[in-house]
Amino acid sequence: MERFIKFNNEVVEAGELLHFERLARAWMNADNFTLSERQLIEMNPLEQTVAVSVFWRHRPQDIQHAGRITDVLLLAQGFFRRFHLREYARFKEEIVEYPYPDLLEQLVFLLEEYRFGEQIQKSRPGTRKWFRAREKATIPYYWQQYNSLKKRGLLSDALLFYIAIALYEGTLQLEADEEFEDVLPLLRMQNLSQSTSDSIDVAYGIFYRIQNKLKDDPQLTHFQHLVLPGSVFENFTYHRGMKKDGKGSDQTKDSVEEMMQMWHQESEQEEGMHLRFEIEHGRDSELVDPEGAVEEGREDHDPTTIALGESGSTNREEYDKALFIKVPKIHQAVTEIEKPVEINSSVNLSTIVRDRAEQAPYVKQLVTLFQKEMARKETEHLTGLSKGRLQKNLLPLWLEERPKLFYRKGQESKDLDAVFYLLLDGSASMQEKMDQTKAAVLYVHDVLTKLAIPHRIVQHYEDAYDATENYQPNYFEVVHEYDRQEDAAPAIYSLEAHEDNRDGYALRVAENSLLERHERQKFLLYFSDGEPSAFEYREQGIIDTADAVQAITKKGIAFLHLFLSDAPVSEEQRQLFETIYGNRTAATDSLDQFTAEAHRLLKRMLQQLLQVQK
Repeated sequence: MERFIKFNNEVVEAGELLHFERLARAWMNADNFTLSERQLIEMNPLEQTVAVSVFWRHRPQDIQHAGRITDVLLLAQGFFRRFHLREYARFKEEIVEYPYPDLLEQLVFLLEEYRFGEQIQKSRPGTRKWFRAREKATIPYYWQQYNSLKKRGLLSDALLFYIAIALYEGTLQLEADEEFEDVLPLLRMQNLSQSTSDSIDVAYGIFYRIQNKLKDDPQLTHFQHLVLPGSVFENFTYHRGMKKDGKGSDQTKDSVEEMMQMWHQESEQEEGMHLRFEIEHGRDSELVDPEGAVEEGREDHDPTTIALGESGSTNREEYDKALFIKVPKIHQAVTEIEKPVEINSSVNLSTIVRDRAEQAPYVKQLVTLFQKEMARKETEHLTGLSKGRLQKNLLPLWLEERPKLFYRKGQESKDLDAVFYLLLDGSASMQEKMDQTKAAVLYVHDVLTKLAIPHRIVQHYEDAYDATENYQPNYFEVVHEYDRQEDAAPAIYSLEAHEDNRDGYALRVAENSLLERHERQKFLLYFSDGEPSAFEYREQGIIDTADAVQAITKKGIAFLHLFLSDAPVSEEQRQLFETIYGNRTAATDSLDQFTAEAHRLLKRMLQQLLQVQK
């Protein structure tokens, strides 16, 4: 069963997109925004997302980098900080009555993109090389679109690219065009624009000069940098219900940045009173509220009640846990359900006996090796010390300038100060790999048990049948607890594949569990086929999982991804694993190979433990 997520027949460049996501957050000073790739460059403040365009894929590395970084600059330094929302809200109201409102709206976005690009280059001269590279790639595309759309008779669409060429390449480079040449004088005015209001005026001027030559609105959306639902946008930024202006500060909050600052941290997902807050002056003012959304205060209102999301108030223990697990916004609808795995009475015990017999030589070799190593450490002498017990050989006293004649007996052996978390992907794509995965987990479990190393085994999956936009149940089936002594083999062999897997969330849960442990060395082993897939997770899943892996390793947790398959690992799979897990993947296509590989990896991990405990 081959099921790999593909986008344009390739995996997402998670590492690079994470880099630009962090740049966007830094430039906007907003930690909750996430970045993805979409057809158009755009920002959605309500969902706190920014998107770079897929236009930059499959281009030379320098062009791709310049294109993506200028996409982020235009959104973070332009539309986030300099776009005037209240002027745009009024503009949206006015164009409802116009014959081609979509054309007018796209014109404003195009003109603002040009204005922001010029302003960013002036304030940040180091960005000019990136914008020049951007224009080098986009201008030929604009010419191609203009000629194609004009030939097909789509004049409104062609007009947008005609204007883009005029702005970025200059009006002198344009060929004579009877339909569009009347707009050129107005485009020269755009170089003098200093505000969103100026760009709106230029857009109106273009429209009035060209409207009689057009037949309809653009058939496609070519420029749309800001995505914000009209009703919520209106309630938030433009309050027609005000009876009078409130007295107070004359400074208005009109940019996306200022708008975002007014949102309450715990209710940014909801369309409630916080979206109707009067942001113009920050003072008391009288509002006409026909919908009754403004409620008079009552004595029983408790401003200190703690609530998490839409679940209402919660107890302190749950609140502390929620604070400890810091998960991205894309997981806010996740409901975590932990339960012990149900032991299947029909488990074939002979299969367990057979697998253990095949693995026994590896288990015995590894356990014996480290038991001997621990015993040796207990009895060995440390020589060449400057203090301790005087050794019998005193020859260095005459042969060395600074002789060290003392030794110390070995310290009493201690248990290995380590803890392991074995996390299993329980999604449907693991169906044909479950038998091998169970045997591999059994091998690791047996080694760790014989070495008295505490470990936890958990399988995770998301219920695809019950998942909705507001409720995404994620199950964590506990197979073995850290300090439990009984054999976990029946529980391991009772595991079954289910539906989806939200890997990034599950890895953060495992990380939190390990951080609560007192052991010095922590290890997280993830058994998965590397295919994150859940409700509205898709492309973001690869990026989110890669981000989770990076966060885990930064906390000092040793991470390893283990992949088993019944077929040779393809180059595409290896590329996906490298994208998500870096060089932390061990992949084989047979149990025999995996046992040998796991043996080598466990040996290396345990050797690190012994080095640390010296």
